[in-house]
Amino acid sequence: YMFWTECDTDSVMRAKLDGSEVVTIVDIYGYNGGLAVDWISDKIYFTNGYTPIKACDLEGHNCTEIVSTHHNHDIVFIAVDPHNRWLYWTSWNRTSYEIERASLDGQARETILSRNYSTANPNSYPIELR
Repeated sequence: YMFWTECDTDSVMRAKLDGSEVVTIVDIYGYNGGLAVDWISDKIYFTNGYTPIKACDLEGHNCTEIVSTHHNHDIVFIAVDPHNRWLYWTSWNRTSYEIERASLDGQARETILSRNYSTANPNSYPIELR
C-alpha cells in the first residue's frame, strides 16, 4: 500500500500501489502535519500539526496517542526508524524549532537538537537507514 494525507478532506488515505482501492482510513481534522509508516509493525503515525502524534494499524483502527506537544511547539514532520524502534519529528513555535525522538511507544522522549529560527528552519525529516 501507499499512504498520504489529503488536505481537502483532512484525512489519511490509503491505496494499492497501482492506484486502485483508494480509501480514507483516518480523519485528522486540520492541517496535515506529518505521516510515517512503520512497515515492520504495520502501523501509521500521524499528526495534524497541532495535536499529539497518534499511531493506528494500517486499517486506521486501534489508534492511540504516542507523543504529546510541549513548549508551545506544533509537531510537523515525522519519520520512523522501525529497525531501531525510534520515531523522529520536528516541532516549532514562533521563535525556535526542535528535532526530537522517542521509542515507537512514545517512551524515552528526548530532544536531539534545539535552535532559534535565526539559525535555520527545518522543512522535512528524511532518515537514511543502512
